Amino acid sequence: MNKHLLTLMIALMGIPLAAQNCFENFQYFQTITLTPPAGHSSIEPSTVAIPFNTKALVDEGKLQAEGADLRISDSNCTELPFFVQGVDERVMNVLYVKVPEIPSEGLEIQLYYGGPVNSQNQINGESTFDFFDDFEDGVIDESKWEAIGEYDVWEENNGQMRFTGSFGNGGIFKYVAPKIGFTEPVTFHFSSNASSSQVYGVADTADIKRVGLRYDSGLVSYDTLDIIALMHDTLNGGSSPGIDYPFVQVPRNELNLIAISAFLDANKKLNLTRFENFSSGGYNADTLNLQQIDFDVLRPFFASFGSPNIIEFVGICPAGVTPEISYGDEQEIITGLGQIPSGEHIKIYPVPTSHFLNIQVSNNPPKQISIYSLNGQKIHEQAFDQMVDISFLETGKYILELIYPEGATTKSFVKIADN
Repeated sequence: MNKHLLTLMIALMGIPLAAQNCFENFQYFQTITLTPPAGHSSIEPSTVAIPFNTKALVDEGKLQAEGADLRISDSNCTELPFFVQGVDERVMNVLYVKVPEIPSEGLEIQLYYGGPVNSQNQINGESTFDFFDDFEDGVIDESKWEAIGEYDVWEENNGQMRFTGSFGNGGIFKYVAPKIGFTEPVTFHFSSNASSSQVYGVADTADIKRVGLRYDSGLVSYDTLDIIALMHDTLNGGSSPGIDYPFVQVPRNELNLIAISAFLDANKKLNLTRFENFSSGGYNADTLNLQQIDFDVLRPFFASFGSPNIIEFVGICPAGVTPEISYGDEQEIITGLGQIPSGEHIKIYPVPTSHFLNIQVSNNPPKQISIYSLNGQKIHEQAFDQMVDISFLETGKYILELIYPEGATTKSFVKIADN
């Protein structure tokens, strides 16, 4: 027997006849391809934000409301750390996925969902970001956070951190911020509200210098975040240097999914390189260099002197190149044999084969046939023929689905290389 064939057959022993799937008993998967943009040959390992409509899957009954049956892997079935907020609530949601290096030809990752009811939730922000808090334990972690100035409200409640600085004597724009600061290019991901009295932006740690992103009283539009406020204290709302930025729609008082990227140059000047509101689709990738304030480190801050500033999560990671993202079609995974029409006997031969597959049926032939890879991806479909050309397939194991008016059944076969 051909040595290659013998090795292949031994390797396939014990593989079930139904399609293999990286996660047992999951019903659906979708391929997402990440590709370096023009001018970049690759992208270093990073946390990537992938826009994705999770609510639609929940509404269709394909995904559990808390996302417990959501899994993400590479093409080799290696699980990838990920985080997602508000699975059953957000149409314009984001999957934050920690991925390995993205080569020039791109990186395929697989989303699996529709798993068993008792699936263990794998959403894990701690593994996805360098700094993370989703405020789910009901207790402010003061090893991670600090409040600058007095406050009326600083609490965790219902998976949210709420903060309101004391109004009146001593100032209005008091704030909370992570205790940790970053000196390398960094991206702040968070979900928070904003209004005239609720502000977020970038802060230092050595003192209370901050750059806030504010609304210019509806000068452009009521919901356009459009001015920079330079804040040196907590006594007022800061001064405007006359810079219009970021000019992105951020609906007031809503919990928008925001990303802010920044770095410090050699002169300690703040450079904002990205502001994105995933919830509205607004994006500004222009670099803004601010010469007015020196910074030692970078961290996000959240301030309010009216109703509380509400923060659902904060995830911080190194700023990297944003890949181009393409989405494959949803595929339903074959998880078992279908119903063979009564009295029907089916034989396929030869197995293994290199060019043609013969299908012998005892009674009525099926109407259509489909060929699937072991992860459930449909590769080929055609009207039934007793002899099927499979020479175009790569070597490996495949699933043949035979479709009848009464139902369908599956058979496995092995495609080998020419001798």
